[in-house]
Amino acid sequence: MLTSILGYSGLYRPIRSLRTRFLRTPQWNAQLAWRQLYAPFIRRGALVFDIGANRGDRTESFLALGARVAAVEPNPELAARLSAIYRWSPVTVVEAAVGENEGQMPMYLSSHSNVSSLSEEWIRTMKAGHLSHVTWNREVTVTVITVEELRRKFGEPDFVKIDVEGFERSVLRGVRHKIRALSFEAHGESLDHAAECVELLKSLGEYRFNILLGEEPKLVLENWIAAGEVIGTLRSRYENGGPAHSDIFAVLA
Repeated sequence: MLTSILGYSGLYRPIRSLRTRFLRTPQWNAQLAWRQLYAPFIRRGALVFDIGANRGDRTESFLALGARVAAVEPNPELAARLSAIYRWSPVTVVEAAVGENEGQMPMYLSSHSNVSSLSEEWIRTMKAGHLSHVTWNREVTVTVITVEELRRKFGEPDFVKIDVEGFERSVLRGVRHKIRALSFEAHGESLDHAAECVELLKSLGEYRFNILLGEEPKLVLENWIAAGEVIGTLRSRYENGGPAHSDIFAVLA
């Protein structure tokens, strides 16, 4: 309730920023690091699709860089929260999931909101792996749109962030045109999904790739690599004790 009141008044984000900067220095430094990570891809005035916006952490980074953001979030509670927080910002909240085809699908919600998912397969895999302690105990029906529909509504994106807990393949299957730069989440327990995402991007154009491991806001490879190398590189990191989840960044060569 307080978040909604402050959001609608336009005070929530300034108050949160001041609190973080002066009372939570490590968190503030992390936010600055995320902005630095995205800065090469996002100029002032750029258009960003934040697919799987969740609580708006990455949306905040994109805004700080001067971007316009379409924050796409299917969880009704989180979408309402984002709408309140970003009411006075260059952010349009789209309450929907993104997939291969337009329609409706069930979404499986967890008390850990960042692992709610539309993919039953991914949930089964994660429950057998590092998320064995997590439960998915609610289900809602959500609207599904495509990246192409977002393009028609908002224009050509400069950057697309995809973080949809095992539904990344479906998002990319719905892409019909090249995306200048993007990132998508990958999990060590389902690297075959990530490999298919890489192949889908190869079918669109010639991309170069880099990797972000876990929640450390930096790209780990000094040089961007070809599609044929990225999954092997990620698999090696994971099998040698790397974090369970990563993000793969791709830019048109």
